[in-house]
Amino acid sequence: MSTPPAPPGWYPDPGAAHAERWWDGTAWTAQVRRAGGVPELPDPVEAAYGTGFGPPGSGDTPPGPGRRPLRGRVVAVTLVGAVLAAAIVTGVAALGTGDDPEIRVTDPGAGPGAPHTPTSAPAPSPSGDPHLLVDELNNISVPVPEGWKKADDVHGLPTMVTEKRYPCPGATAYCDQGRVSTTTAREDSAGDNSPRAAAEADIEDTAARAYDRDGAGGRPFDGMTGHRRVAAGSVQVAGRQGWFVRWRVSTKTGPGGWVQSLAFPAPTDAGAVAVVRFTLDTGPGTPPVSLMDTVTRGIRPLAQGQ
Repeated sequence: MSTPPAPPGWYPDPGAAHAERWWDGTAWTAQVRRAGGVPELPDPVEAAYGTGFGPPGSGDTPPGPGRRPLRGRVVAVTLVGAVLAAAIVTGVAALGTGDDPEIRVTDPGAGPGAPHTPTSAPAPSPSGDPHLLVDELNNISVPVPEGWKKADDVHGLPTMVTEKRYPCPGATAYCDQGRVSTTTAREDSAGDNSPRAAAEADIEDTAARAYDRDGAGGRPFDGMTGHRRVAAGSVQVAGRQGWFVRWRVSTKTGPGGWVQSLAFPAPTDAGAVAVVRFTLDTGPGTPPVSLMDTVTRGIRPLAQGQ
């Protein structure tokens, strides 16, 4: 004669002391509560893999006094309890420091495994933005156009170059189709540190570095053969009055190019003059000379209000 199954209800959990588990009349469920009627979250192990107890009559009926818990159940519940306890201790320790800018708060209604959302995050550094060339000394940022990238410079100047390169016509090396770098102007021989004086003094050096002898002493175009002044004048840069000079350069080998020196008061308290140097090759597929004006319009101070 078979024993009838136990009716639905809360029974002592065979695998966890001081806990009760719901029997639905035919099978154990994942619903667990503390003994005495305090509800708990469903057991994550049981919810995923089942209780492991058989139906009534198979030896796994709702347990009575003196029944032994299954070893696997004890290990699983112990591990889950240890994980939950570690999470609680970690949360209390993080909240107790008071100086962590990335304190994370979990929505208690989201359940186990809910993503943690930071309450605050540090502002990204502009120097890490691939679309901005940052000159911290002059306190400015220069936009990096499409098809350009930031690069190292032999003189340590903030620099960006075109992604496309080609074999230099006068040397066994590779040349960039365009280059832009920033620096700080020096006073001229008369002690004039105005943007106009800075740009006029810098243009010859910019042309020589690009098309005569490069920073490593090489001659990628076998030297300059001449230049023509094509434009010069005042220009607004980052809200300040600046000055630019533009040359068209010819070389012994290769099609030559455009160079420009742009100078303006740096947005710092030191009264320095910032200089932006432009170099663009001429020829098919090279950047248009109008790119110099586009980049100039995009120059911004790093800190507003200076």
